Amino acid sequence: MKECDETVTHKNKRFTLRISDELANKLEKEAQRLGVSKNALSLFILEKELDNEQKKK
Repeated sequence: MKECDETVTHKNKRFTLRISDELANKLEKEAQRLGVSKNALSLFILEKELDNEQKKK
């Protein structure tokens, strides 16, 4: 499985996510379907996951 590095930028902070090519392609297709950037979709997903983790505690 090949890996892909996705760079996400938020409030002048840059994060690098290492994901599989398959997941990167799914992310890109979903972002296109929703009419948003991969960056915005990645941040939305990460924020939801962090909120879910916080609620579990």
